[in-house]
Amino acid sequence: MRYHLTLDIAFDSYHLLFPYVIGGLLVLLLVAMGIQKLISLAVNRSKGSAEKRRPRRFFDEGFDAKKLFGALACIVAYVLVLDPIGFLVSSILFIAAISLIFRPVFTPRALVGVALNAVLTPLTIWLVFGQLFDITLP
Repeated sequence: MRYHLTLDIAFDSYHLLFPYVIGGLLVLLLVAMGIQKLISLAVNRSKGSAEKRRPRRFFDEGFDAKKLFGALACIVAYVLVLDPIGFLVSSILFIAAISLIFRPVFTPRALVGVALNAVLTPLTIWLVFGQLFDITLP
C-alpha cells in the first residue's frame, strides 16, 4: 500500500508535472462553481420570487474588458513563451505587460517603477530559488 501513495519523478523534470496538476484543480473548481450557480438559479426559480426579474448578466455593469481580456492574453502568452525563451525573460515581459495593463496613469515615474518591478522581481526570484537553492524553475 505504501508504494501506491508515492510518485517517482526525476528531479530535473518534476516541475513539468505541477502546472497540469494546478490546471486540473482549477478546472475542477470551475466546474464546482458552475454547478453551485446552477443549483442556486434553480432554487430561486422554483421559489417564484415576486420581485421583478432583471435580465441576467455575465459581467457586472461597467467592468473593464481591457483589463480582463488583456490579463487573459498575457497569461496565455506567458505560458506559450515560457519554454522557448526561458523563465527569466518571459517573466520580465509578463510582469511588464500586466503592470502596463493595470496601470491607470502613464507618467514617466510610473513607467520607471513598472520597468524596475518587471526586471528586479523575476531576477530576484531566479537568483534566490534557481541559483541559491537550486530549485528548477519552469
